[in-house]
Amino acid sequence: MNIDIQKYKNILETELKRLESEILEVAEKEGDSTWEAKQLEEEDKSDRVDVANSIETYESNVSIAENLEREIIDIRHALEKIESDAFGTCEICQAEIEEERLDAKPESRTCEAHMN
Repeated sequence: MNIDIQKYKNILETELKRLESEILEVAEKEGDSTWEAKQLEEEDKSDRVDVANSIETYESNVSIAENLEREIIDIRHALEKIESDAFGTCEICQAEIEEERLDAKPESRTCEAHMN
């Protein structure tokens, strides 16, 4: 199989920009590599409803940020594999990853046989 590396690189770079923009809506960068979910600023800490809403928003932002961060890591890993000429190779058996799988999820690390 002859993989169109540039096609996948463009897809991955576009998706990375989208995810990085999206994560900035719910989290802030802490230090060099970790993300911290944003909290709402409560105007009145004595109002239970405001405090509860703030906690709920924070918990939701934590979950969203964790998922986005995992996706960002996977995409950066795929881009690194492109640079090292390892893209499209299963990390378990070193077989070529099926093109249909790469079309569906370009950041795939394994072939269909090892996807779970």
